[in-house]
Amino acid sequence: MHFKKILTIFLAAVLTFSSLTVFCVGAEEPEGLEVEVEAESTASAISSQPMIYNAGEEIKVTLRIGRNTGVTSVMLYIDYDETVLELIEYTAAGLLTEDDSLTAYSTSKGDAYLAFYSENYPNVSCATGVLAEITFQAKAVCAADTFVQVSLFQNNEGLCTLWDENDKKMKPVPFSSENAHFSVHSIDAGEGVVTAPTCQEGGYTTYVCRACKETVIGNLTGATGHTAGEAVEENRVEPTCTEDGSYDSVVYCTVCESEISRETVIIGAVGHTAGEAVEENRVEPTCTEDGSYDSVVYCTVCESEISRETITIGAVGHDLHDVIAKAPTCTEAGWNAYQACRREGCGYSTYQELPASGHRFGEPTVYEPNYHQEGYSVHTCIVCAYEERYDFVPALELLPGDVNGDGKITQTDYLLLKRAILKLSPLPEEFAAAGDFDGDGKTTAADYLLLKRYILFGEVDASSLE
Repeated sequence: MHFKKILTIFLAAVLTFSSLTVFCVGAEEPEGLEVEVEAESTASAISSQPMIYNAGEEIKVTLRIGRNTGVTSVMLYIDYDETVLELIEYTAAGLLTEDDSLTAYSTSKGDAYLAFYSENYPNVSCATGVLAEITFQAKAVCAADTFVQVSLFQNNEGLCTLWDENDKKMKPVPFSSENAHFSVHSIDAGEGVVTAPTCQEGGYTTYVCRACKETVIGNLTGATGHTAGEAVEENRVEPTCTEDGSYDSVVYCTVCESEISRETVIIGAVGHTAGEAVEENRVEPTCTEDGSYDSVVYCTVCESEISRETITIGAVGHDLHDVIAKAPTCTEAGWNAYQACRREGCGYSTYQELPASGHRFGEPTVYEPNYHQEGYSVHTCIVCAYEERYDFVPALELLPGDVNGDGKITQTDYLLLKRAILKLSPLPEEFAAAGDFDGDGKTTAADYLLLKRYILFGEVDASSLE
């Protein structure tokens, strides 16, 4: 870490305020103090743009007040890199107060102080200009970027103040600064290689430091600017019937041939040339509605549509013919004699529907349900013989063990089942499934033995079985 010497400038306007108040702030100017740090171009400078000094030479740095709204006190310090710069001399100007007395001294550590005291308060100076001048000597070292910078002492914002007449006390105001940056090398000014400026790029001098061998760029100059030639035409687009044309009027530099300016010049559209009208979008008239077509005019040059007019064609009326009458039936509607238009797609007629008369049914016949078929009622139309079934009753369910189908389980059922098991006589086909008394899907001796157990308790009505 490099130790930095601090040049402390104590600027204190010690004022006793009376009824006299000095105003330095403009309507739009912010309060505060701004100090600029400038490394001046002297005979020892190799380059002023950017600033380059030779090692061992003196460097003059000026502190300049750029904006001052009448600060009453300020304490600043200047920071610099002591490994590159050595403080030789400093002087200060009395800008902040009138009739200033100056006391300057230094400590044994080499720190320098400047103290200002006003002898003419309460007048506060709003002066701008040179605050102090400092002379440094560049040491025999190389530095690509060294600095001299100024800031409030210890960055204490309370050290830059302004008298507040309303509150009758000092108030802190902003402080700002622009610092100086430059480089130090060992350069022979006569050995620089000069690059001349061009139309678009600035010139400069290239040096090589004898000590660090680094390439150093200095003496920057601005570009010379272009030399305009006569305007030429480019990118011509011919106009059409409806759209403008254009071309670019371009100016080039006669030295480097770079484009300086380009202006687009408009050429007005030429307009359409009308042809003969043609027919489009014809819609034929119907019996009741008009037809139409578009009469269209196109441009003979670009074929764009210029105008379109719709022409109406009157309706043609109906072409009627007679349709004979038809009587309605039980299920189908009929109609009286009427007229209808023959033209396809018209659909006009005087048709009036006669509703269907519906069926006329006679007395119903009732069919009771059995074990194989559901029961129902049926009646028949006396006009067209149409038959209609209704009032359906589900087919009877077989009672397990009731092999004679009488709705009860009795000894007769047992005897019939036993004869069937012994293959003496088969069960009636419609009741054979009732022989599977135990519900195992087949009729065996186990079924009639189980049936016999039920019969021992007497006759059992089918509805009482669980």
